[in-house]
This record gives sequence, structure tokens and C-alpha cells, in this order.
Amino acid sequence: MIRAAALSASMLAILATGSLAAAQIPTLDEQQSRLRSANSESQAAQGRAKALEQAAAGERDQAAQARAQE
Repeated sequence: MIRAAALSASMLAILATGSLAAAQIPTLDEQQSRLRSANSESQAAQGRAKALEQAAAGERDQAAQARAQE
């Protein structure tokens, strides 16, 4: 009787642990949403980097022209 109760308690604990673990695993929709968000953030960062590179190139050109005029 004690053995059966211990076995039942163990099985219940295993099932509960499995349910908790499954609840913590993100669903496919959540993963896709996170991926889309990360992709959007990456594209925005790439756009900012490109704008900064263009601004730096413009400043270099202006500095070169100023040196040439001196």
C-alpha cells in the first residue's frame, strides 16, 4: 500500500514537472513573433548604420575639399 502510494506520488510529480516544462517552452507563434521582431530591429539598426556611414563619408568629402582649397 505504501509502495503504491509512493509510486503514485512519484508519477504525479513527474507529470507535474513535465507540464511545467511544457508550459515554459515557447510556442511556434511566439518564436516566429520574436524572430520577426528581432528581424525588424536588425533592419532598423542596419538602416541607422548606413545613414551614419553616409554622413561620415559626406564629412570626409567636405574635409577633403576644405583642405584642397587651402
